[in-house]
Amino acid sequence: MSHRPLRRRAQNGVAAIEFALIIPVIIMLMAAAYEFGRISWQYNTVQQAAYAGARYLSSAPRAEITSPAGRDAAVATARQIVLDALGAGGVDFPDPGALLVNCYSCGASSLAPSAMQVFLVVPLVQGDSLLALVSFAWLSDVQLSANISVPYAN
Repeated sequence: MSHRPLRRRAQNGVAAIEFALIIPVIIMLMAAAYEFGRISWQYNTVQQAAYAGARYLSSAPRAEITSPAGRDAAVATARQIVLDALGAGGVDFPDPGALLVNCYSCGASSLAPSAMQVFLVVPLVQGDSLLALVSFAWLSDVQLSANISVPYAN
């Protein structure tokens, strides 16, 4: 004749209850890790896009940079490089007119400019979360910015 200890019968279902209590915390931690990784990826994409535009401007020929028409064409090309890099990285730039690409000390003189700068501010793209149960609504106000200045190389 075998008897089950009473203590063991009192423990039935405890693991299921503990799991039910801890699973929301685990889901929240997983969602936070996913969102942090996504934000870091978008920030890196914005930085790389700004650097690509500034690098293009820094290698433009001096004759092109010192003439107004050539400078405008180089700036327009740099803007398009930045927008293409953002699009390739999956970052939506809602207002392309707000993208600022500057050339310091660019003028009609034959002197080389000192630096090329690309500055942009991009609102954080709210993606489809893998864990739709968790919402980070406060992230809708976050903006990612890049201010890259590269010395003129030519």
